[in-house]
Amino acid sequence: MALEKSPFWPQKVTEVAKRNGLRTFRCVFPRRVWSFANNIGQTGEAQGRLLTERFILSLLMVSRSLNSLIQRHCLNGGHLKLALKNIKPPTLPPENNPNMLADTLRRLLAQDIIRPEEADRIALTEAKRLFSLHWELKTLLYLGVLMLNVGFGFLVYENIDSIGHSLLIAAIGAISVVCFGYAYRHRAPFSAGETRSPTPYYDYILLLGCLAFLIVEGYAQYQYGIFGTRYGLATLIPMLLFFGLAYWLDNRGVLTLGITALASWLGVTLAPQELLRQNDFNSETLVLTGVFLGALLTFIPFWSEKKRFKAHFSLTYLNFGIHLGMISALAGMIALGKHWLYAPIWLVGILFYLWYARTRHSFYFLTMSVVYGYIGFTYLTFTLMDKISTHWAVNFYLFYFMASCAGVILFLTNYKRFLKKDAA
Repeated sequence: MALEKSPFWPQKVTEVAKRNGLRTFRCVFPRRVWSFANNIGQTGEAQGRLLTERFILSLLMVSRSLNSLIQRHCLNGGHLKLALKNIKPPTLPPENNPNMLADTLRRLLAQDIIRPEEADRIALTEAKRLFSLHWELKTLLYLGVLMLNVGFGFLVYENIDSIGHSLLIAAIGAISVVCFGYAYRHRAPFSAGETRSPTPYYDYILLLGCLAFLIVEGYAQYQYGIFGTRYGLATLIPMLLFFGLAYWLDNRGVLTLGITALASWLGVTLAPQELLRQNDFNSETLVLTGVFLGALLTFIPFWSEKKRFKAHFSLTYLNFGIHLGMISALAGMIALGKHWLYAPIWLVGILFYLWYARTRHSFYFLTMSVVYGYIGFTYLTFTLMDKISTHWAVNFYLFYFMASCAGVILFLTNYKRFLKKDAA
């Protein structure tokens, strides 16, 4: 193909090629070289210029040794096929390595591939490159929603006698209704997959409405006792509301509220009321409830992925599942002392999440599995040592902590060897 007619060739490529003896000719380069050239037009101005110049440099390196052969075939109108299988396109220097960029520009200037003003323009563009504040802004928005709800609670607490109960409930309830109305009006069409937020503030307004609803419900129950002693109903209503909104409007933040409400509903429903009044959280009923809920939250993501229904909620479910399940199992081992029952549950959970981390290439779940595994293994080891002997227990404990901590650090620093490279 002619260099001048190629859609991805800037004018600079033709100029440099002609200046170095590459006249208009037909040639066939390896696929990866053409693919690299095609990517030039898909980058920014500064990046594209630098990619272009470096690609020209790679062509000139080849053309110097084949220049006469290229000219002879092209002038005769023939087609020349260059076997360049061993030539790799140059790669762009990392964005966070300005020294490498400066070295590259100096090398291109020395070889007269770019002009000094072009080098200055590229360096200035790289120095003033914009960087993303996406996650910082999202964090500030979440903190703003939480602080606003804390302010509502503080307002209720400080002015309960002067403002009046009905007025406070009506004001906060109106905020919740307005937020829900905004979410309903700007909602995206329902989809079994992931949907994008219709507006930049959509998720946060919906989350604010849900938190305001919790404040209204909790305040009404505390002041007027609208549910009486039916605490299960008081937690069931927000649970159903939050799960419905999370799936309908595709919101992970509301899903976390729904899972929290589910845990509260199970705890209130299954645990005896006397335990809750006495703040007795060493009950085996609560521990078994936590194990069951952790297993349930671990199972839901695999069902969702199999049915292809809101599969992107998997990480949220698994995040709650691993913490609830492992903390409950450790509580059964340590607080209740039933090693024969909860140690196998703990071991199965650790092996499962290690498998999940390996197959899904997840460093987060690998870290959590190692942390909970280390806690459980240390407790079982010390319990066994106390039963065997106490003469050299202190020396063993010192050696164990040094060796185990070194082993954990070594494992986490070499985690890439454990995680599968071809994981999805």
